[in-house]
Amino acid sequence: VDYNAVGRRSRAMTEVGIKAAALAENYYLAFLSALFDWRGARAADANSRRAAADAVGQLSQSKSHVILRIIYTTAVDQLKKLKHANTGTNAEARHGLLLTLAAAIDNCKRIDTMQSILLSLWGDLRDLVGDLGGRVTRELELAFEATSVLLSSLARISYGYLSNKRVLSDITSTKELFNVVEILERCQAGSEKDEIVEAAARAASNLFSICSRDEKTVILNRWLDEKHSKHQEYKCKGRIISFAAIFDQAPEGTDHLSEEGQGFQSQILARLQDFILGTWPIETKISAMISLSSILRHLRAGQVGLEPMLTAALTDYTIDQRGDVGSNLRLEGINAVNILITLNQDSKTFASRINRPIQEVAKQAAEKLDKIRFQAWLCLEEYWQKQKDFPALART
Repeated sequence: VDYNAVGRRSRAMTEVGIKAAALAENYYLAFLSALFDWRGARAADANSRRAAADAVGQLSQSKSHVILRIIYTTAVDQLKKLKHANTGTNAEARHGLLLTLAAAIDNCKRIDTMQSILLSLWGDLRDLVGDLGGRVTRELELAFEATSVLLSSLARISYGYLSNKRVLSDITSTKELFNVVEILERCQAGSEKDEIVEAAARAASNLFSICSRDEKTVILNRWLDEKHSKHQEYKCKGRIISFAAIFDQAPEGTDHLSEEGQGFQSQILARLQDFILGTWPIETKISAMISLSSILRHLRAGQVGLEPMLTAALTDYTIDQRGDVGSNLRLEGINAVNILITLNQDSKTFASRINRPIQEVAKQAAEKLDKIRFQAWLCLEEYWQKQKDFPALART
């Protein structure tokens, strides 16, 4: 890979090429064809492939009802010619082609023209994404990323198409829906990299928007029950972060209670609490605290006791061969407290929920680590400014 050319190639695709394509039809079609070639969606460099997908998305905006079928046919034909295994250049090409297809779908404005394409993509999804099993490699992680992005795009456009209170299983089948869920579960558990975890979480959220209440119940029972999940999947970062993404869509009515009488939102909170307070690896605790921080804005008053979890995070000093790994959990604990402070909750209720954690934040402000000390200071400053009885800060 000529890495010095990557930046120039990206600009050529997303800026210069787009303007050239607007000049005439023959430029448009030639540029679109080039974006599917070895310097575009099939390039050796991942950023070049992402730039090609971005360019295809921009091209499809102006002529979405005409161009989407060309893009769909080209991408699917090339994907079906690839070997099923996600290895080497095969995986790189699949990564670029899936991202390109997703970008075109995202920019389609004529949903009414997409019915046959949608049905075909949902039905062929397992063949298009290839083999996601086996030992995780760099190439397989690319497949996880692109698969999650495509899933998310398909679910978003399907939500618009299914706006008349229908769900995905109405136009495909329940079996195909759960094939999709299995693909998503593999993407969740396959990698701890942030971009893949976030892509899988977005895909989970968008997929839930086109599932019925009963289907959500089945999926959440799979994800929350340790007996029905592999241990690695149960505690993986992707699954834990996905809980936050689907939290406000989780059924919570009296007709979807666990044996303990809990709705699914309560079960998700209980699972995160177990991860934070239990004897789980530090990485699992950090993921759970990140997920909890994202959920805080959706919580009802008294829905869960936050003080034990926040205090546990703020007092974690786990040390291993990497050093003070507990500092990352303390940092997420400070972030969660800061989010609570900015929510402007009832002062009496808020004081009782945050009294002990804010004391621990004050201790962290005297920490040796700069990253901890600085964030704790910012949190205390925010807390001080929210207190009506405190004097105004003269200098910060």
